[in-house]
Amino acid sequence: MRDPRAGRIGRQGDDIAFVPRDERLHGRTLEEVAMDRDQANALWKLEERFWLGSADFYAAHLAEHALMVLPPPAGMLDRQATIESIGAGARWRRVSFEARHAVTGSPTTAVLAYMAHAERDAPGSTYRAQCSSTYVHEQGQWRLLLHQQTPTAQTDADKG
Repeated sequence: MRDPRAGRIGRQGDDIAFVPRDERLHGRTLEEVAMDRDQANALWKLEERFWLGSADFYAAHLAEHALMVLPPPAGMLDRQATIESIGAGARWRRVSFEARHAVTGSPTTAVLAYMAHAERDAPGSTYRAQCSSTYVHEQGQWRLLLHQQTPTAQTDADKG
């Protein structure tokens, strides 16, 4: 028998989403605890800068104990390894986000979940992934604590 506290599948805006039943939400859905539009817009702009930004940007905006969970060969990277990787590698030229969700569990924690479509300058560098990022508000700004990517299809780079 299914636990009635587990939740249900429901609509959230134009997207279909899992709507949890959780005591911490006090019977409300994710839609009801979603952050205000200005806060969400600021986080989406920050997320885009992480995709396109420099190692200096990462150093300024990653949380102290940040982790990246990326597909191989990168794997799991701590804060320092992430900054070094960004400084040494080719950066994304363009990124767009689809199926966007922005929720907050507390005034100091926010989660973005989305489908990313990114391209580098090199031909055949298209990349698509389901992503999530967890931000914490500390020292007066939002900092990225955890970012995860799961590729959704074979990318152009993998085909060659």
